[in-house]
Order: sequence, then C-alpha cells, then structure tokens
Amino acid sequence: MTAPTAQQRVGCDIRSRTLYVASAREETGRLHIARLQQYERSQEPTADSEGTSRCFVLPDSDGIVKPIILPTDSRHDIADLARFELTQGMLDPEEQFHTDVYPTELAGRFLGALWRHERITQALGDIANGDLTQLRFFPRSVALARGYLKFCRPPEGNLHLLLDFSSDGATVCLLRRRQLLDTATLEAPATFADTQVVERFCADLKTLVGFRLSTLVKHESFSALSAIIVSGDRAPAPDCLQPQFAIPVSEPQIHQGYFEEELATESIAPWLAALGAIVN
Repeated sequence: MTAPTAQQRVGCDIRSRTLYVASAREETGRLHIARLQQYERSQEPTADSEGTSRCFVLPDSDGIVKPIILPTDSRHDIADLARFELTQGMLDPEEQFHTDVYPTELAGRFLGALWRHERITQALGDIANGDLTQLRFFPRSVALARGYLKFCRPPEGNLHLLLDFSSDGATVCLLRRRQLLDTATLEAPATFADTQVVERFCADLKTLVGFRLSTLVKHESFSALSAIIVSGDRAPAPDCLQPQFAIPVSEPQIHQGYFEEELATESIAPWLAALGAIVN
C-alpha cells in the first residue's frame, strides 16, 4: 500500500522589506515544521512544489480589522453576513474588496477583516502568482493567535496578551481560555534603549489594554491579565519590558514535537505569525 503524500503548507508574513516564511508538512493530521526562512523583498522565495498551500499575513494597518456582532443560528452564512457588514459603508463596489471573519471567545462577537484587492496586490508584489481569490490572507493579529494557540506552551492563567513588534508598530492580541478575544494596534518606538521610551510605551500599552477590556466587561467579568508574550522581528528582549509589569513577560515557547530535528533550538519569535498562517 502506498503511503499518502504529505501536504505542504507555507505561511508568509510580510514585514516591510523582509518576508518571514514558515514551511510545514502535514502527515496523518499532524503538522511538522520543516523550515523557518527569511528573505529580502528583492529575493524570490523558492517554490516548494506545485499545489503547495500558501497563506499570507498582512499588517492589520493594511486593511480594516474590527469587531462585529453577528447572529450564530444556522440559518445564516457567517461569511456572507460579515461581508455585508464590512462593505456596506464603502463607496467602491463590493467586488473590489477581500473579506474574512474569525470567531472570538465571546458568543456572537466576531472579528471581521477587509482589504482592498489593490492593497493586497501592492503588498504581495511578485511573491504571489495567479488569482488572488485562490489565496488566503490573515491580519497579523489573528495569525499570531493561530500560531500561538497551535504550537506554543501557554503560561499560567486564562487571560494572555500577545505583543508583536515590526516596522508597522506593535500588534496586540488578547487571548482568553485559549481563544481569540480581541485585537488592536499600537505605535511602537524604533528602539527600546532608553528607559523613558520603554516606560512611555508600556504606559500606552496598559491604557490600550485596559480600554479594550473595559468595552468587553458588559458581556461578563474578566480575570486579570496573567502573561505577556513578546514576538516579532523588532521585539525588545522580554527583560526590557519586565520591570514595567507585575506579570511574566516572555517569548513564545514552542512544543518541540512540532519541529524537525534540526530546528529544535530555533526561536520562533519572528515567525509566530507566519506559523499561524499554516494552521487550518
């Protein structure tokens, strides 16, 4: 009996002039991370094989990512309802937009994402061939959650904050009970070498997170934030931020069983979103 061919998946996180690419094989329902690669935009990533499943991560600021309330009964198609909610206020025809929707931990509350096809084409450039409608895209905040929840060992507590740094600023993702809760973006300094800069950024982060959680309190009570996980290609060392918080600040800790042997000691912090793009 011939063994089934492993399905190849590639996730590409577009970060300014650099592409962070995660490649994985799916065998018997389990993902094995084969490669973590970094390319300059002037380079052309090598294709793994024809038929490889490819997904792309775009900065949240490239489109619109916002919470939407939708009915959850089976009579309605969630994707169609989300597309209507996201495009109804746009002046351009609906066909000029790509939309997606993601469930959150709160029943009936979803995160909707909208991008102009023109903006996607600009962001991808030559790295995506063919019809854009055949590709899948994720906002970086959602991809971070997917990568973290699939591949990483969670710290203690029920409410965690993912904090990713890039040239686009900081991407914030709140997780509760191992589910996506809310997302946001925040301006971030180019360097964290100055103590006052770190203090100002952390003060802004605390204000933002406090505000976002306060808007959700009407749904139900929330436990206190219990951990901050730092990732990204421009992330400061966790020790840089730790003095500003009474809760642990750390890099994502991956379950080593997902790695091929030669990657067993690799830090996944710059590739966390790219890894999230390869999760079904």
